[in-house]
Amino acid sequence: MDFIILGNQRNNAAYIELFFKQYCKQSVCGIPFYLKSITTNVINGIQDASFNVVSIVESENLQEVINNMIVYYNEHYETDYKNIEVLDTKQSREITMRDMHNHNVYGYMGIYGAINGLPKDFIVSGIGKYNYMGGGQLEIED
Repeated sequence: MDFIILGNQRNNAAYIELFFKQYCKQSVCGIPFYLKSITTNVINGIQDASFNVVSIVESENLQEVINNMIVYYNEHYETDYKNIEVLDTKQSREITMRDMHNHNVYGYMGIYGAINGLPKDFIVSGIGKYNYMGGGQLEIED
């Protein structure tokens, strides 16, 4: 399981490590786990990328999806992401799925995009409002 810490919250990484080592006692919300290791990777920078969206996002308009997420992160996590100016997208497929709380989630996947200046954080975390449940995952083309 990976936890992604954004913006100035990266300063709390030592507290988060202590939380898992000392306070969880091998269980989170009654679900047992074995803490094998904790590794920290700092992901900085931007990347020009061609990608496929391989899980659900809330809209066909990926530029709007990404820019809405950037506004949210900048306001709540004190990040300094810049809005995406140009995003070329093609094709999509509308789908419905159930989220962790058994609610229907409507969105799109299978969208191909090409972008200049995608934050590398988004490649790891996904994009859109469903990324908390694995949504908006990007498959980068080399």
